[in-house]
Amino acid sequence: MMVAIALLSGAAMAQVGTSSSDGGTTSLGDVARQTRKDNSGHAGKVYTNDDLPKKGGVSVVGSTNPVTPAKDPEPDAKRNQAEWRSALTQQKQRITELEGELTTAENNQARSAHRLTIGPNPRYEEYANEVESLKQQLADAKQQLTDMQEAARKAGVAHADE
Repeated sequence: MMVAIALLSGAAMAQVGTSSSDGGTTSLGDVARQTRKDNSGHAGKVYTNDDLPKKGGVSVVGSTNPVTPAKDPEPDAKRNQAEWRSALTQQKQRITELEGELTTAENNQARSAHRLTIGPNPRYEEYANEVESLKQQLADAKQQLTDMQEAARKAGVAHADE
């Protein structure tokens, strides 16, 4: 674009200084028309005032809906705190349930181990696997609770670790 402007202005200056066949100087409009003819093989599109629409409004991109004012964030913050507290309470209840299941499984494993003295107990391995699985589930649930408490604290929930 800068090259086209420089060429146009350079050509205009050169043509203005020369005299026309009628003995006067050439007008700038004549020079522009002559340059336009000379550059007709130009590969790119050059936009001039002739190319712009004479009438019409501004082209709008995107939504034309007016911006609605934001709601009061206070009710959302209270609801958000209630949701966090509910989720944390549910996770704590899940941990309590897993601890109860683990205690039961450990008791079952201990009783089945006692039966080994009498004879092999086919359920001993089953109880041992259940105990290990519950221990892993309990550890995961406690880690998840810790992560939830940290996220709640970052979200601004007061006393999230209680």
